[in-house]
Amino acid sequence: MKEKTFKIGDIPAVVYGPASDNVWLFIHGKCGCKEEGRAFAEIACSNGWQVLAIDFPGHGERTGGEGFDPWHAVPELQSVMDDARKHWRHIALRANSIGAWFSMLAFQPAPPERALFVSPVLDMEALIRRMMGWAGVTEAELEARMSIPTNFGETLSWDYWQYAKAHPIQHWDCPTAILYPGGDTMTERRTAEDFAARFGCDLTVYEEGEHWFHTPEQLRVLADWERSQTAAPLEVVAALIWEKDRFLACQRPENKARGGLWEFVGGKVEPGETRPQALIRECREELGVTVSVKEPFLELIHRYPDLTIHLTVFHASIAEGTPQLLEHQALRWVTPEEANVMPFCPADEVIVKRLRSTLI
Repeated sequence: MKEKTFKIGDIPAVVYGPASDNVWLFIHGKCGCKEEGRAFAEIACSNGWQVLAIDFPGHGERTGGEGFDPWHAVPELQSVMDDARKHWRHIALRANSIGAWFSMLAFQPAPPERALFVSPVLDMEALIRRMMGWAGVTEAELEARMSIPTNFGETLSWDYWQYAKAHPIQHWDCPTAILYPGGDTMTERRTAEDFAARFGCDLTVYEEGEHWFHTPEQLRVLADWERSQTAAPLEVVAALIWEKDRFLACQRPENKARGGLWEFVGGKVEPGETRPQALIRECREELGVTVSVKEPFLELIHRYPDLTIHLTVFHASIAEGTPQLLEHQALRWVTPEEANVMPFCPADEVIVKRLRSTLI
């Protein structure tokens, strides 16, 4: 596999795979290194993505140093993401263990297009509290001593705990899939389930798994999960059809997947079609109108339980005809504010949110 080592500032990095507009940012956990990204790259690069991996302080090429803590790791990840956005159009995240927590802290303001978490640390405050219980350390004792080594290999830190309490994960607006091992001792199952429910994550529980996936069977399950999560997306298009300050929303029939939810008209790009050609055809088939396709509004990759889509949304207007109920059960002209309280399909919710943000 093609690979190139380089540095992002002072951070050792490696990129796997041939040149592409798409990249997975691979973030290792404690005791890991950037080379762990190679196994994931063997899967992801076959679907047209590159994989970019880095070494955290004290890991890989940086062994022996210090700084494996959020006040060092988070700014580094932000600088890595800033650099990645200069070179790739589409960025996704694959993170292990504490690397997932660091990543959420770093990327909450501007998340990647999607994320895959393996054995993620999701609530650091709760984890440190549990470790204090394992070690028989009280809050007062930790405050007095500031740093306390334990017999299970971790050093409890007052400063670290105060940081964790001050920085809970309150926002994570990123389509995320989690592979949670039933034998995880770092994140309780209830924490994983609550996090998934709160942020709409796809949670897969592997009962025989451990926090560190290392046996042949565990690695096979991990690879199968990664393969299913990174399958090549279906190319689809959608239209923001405007009439003055309102756009057209379409309600899906009850007997179809995501029935009753609202969406933007569009569909699959057929072989040999350009995206604008596909959108013109879909609007004729679904609404009985001819549209004038204008500039793209946004692109996104979204994973539903039954498929992954690469969606391109175009501004458009009706050139000929009146919208008809040919495939939908209802049509409505709405403002972005009105759409905000309507139940849209998950991928289309992203469009609505982006519309509102551009008007603020």
